[in-house]
Amino acid sequence: MSSTIFESSSLASFCLTTVEFSRYQEQTSGLRRFAVICALFLALLLSPWLSQSAQAPDSPKTEQPPAPEASKPKVPRIKIGGNVAKSQLKHKVQPRYPQEARDNRIEGTVRLHAVLSAAGKVMQVDVVSGDPVLAKAALEAVRQWEYKPVLLNGEPVEVDTTIDVVFSLVG
Repeated sequence: MSSTIFESSSLASFCLTTVEFSRYQEQTSGLRRFAVICALFLALLLSPWLSQSAQAPDSPKTEQPPAPEASKPKVPRIKIGGNVAKSQLKHKVQPRYPQEARDNRIEGTVRLHAVLSAAGKVMQVDVVSGDPVLAKAALEAVRQWEYKPVLLNGEPVEVDTTIDVVFSLVG
């Protein structure tokens, strides 16, 4: 009987020890998580200071060069339709009908993409579609066109537009 009491008290003490140990593990794992979170937070807070102090004292501080736009303000560019641009046309040079196109009875429309300066001059012109023989004559003529300056909030702006040049043998 005494051995039974001893065995049961050993078993009870073993169970208590196991329960206390698992509680200890739960507490320490929670503390470990808390410590890891604190360390990460601290590293995050100190990272700008650490990167600054890690730079060699002799090394020159890098400065950003001034932006090129700061010296010369960029003129805004707006896109307008071809009919609106046509209404602003001040000086139009008619394209010469190429003899090759006349001989081969080539007709059609040449569509051009143009960028107009704030002063109304044609800065850039590219062929979008049309017969190559007619396109060359259209480009030569449109490069000489002049437009009234387009204003946005009272300020002249560059204009992105399309221009249709129609070539017809009749008329």
